[in-house]
Amino acid sequence: MDNKSIENFLKMIIKIDDDTKSKVEMLESEIANRESQLNKIASDVEANSEVLKVSHSKRLVERIKTDTEMEQEKIMKESDVLMSDMDRIFSEKKARMINRAFEKLSIGRWGS
Repeated sequence: MDNKSIENFLKMIIKIDDDTKSKVEMLESEIANRESQLNKIASDVEANSEVLKVSHSKRLVERIKTDTEMEQEKIMKESDVLMSDMDRIFSEKKARMINRAFEKLSIGRWGS
């Protein structure tokens, strides 16, 4: 092989090496871009997940609050019924006691 052929052969090798280097740099750049995109997607998914968790938590809190209010209302109604019954019984017994007291006073006053 003469010098010119060797020189041309080396130029081809250098060109191939440069092309390969350029392709490798382009691939590395593309990989970095895709990694950046994937990181952003992962971040977005995590943010959306947090939003969904918060939304779900708010719905659960509202449901618990509603259930609690319903239970509280039920208890209050039951308490009102019990209080009414107790007031009625108290009034009845009070009236009976007053009547008995009047009867005893009457008997004691008029003698029987």
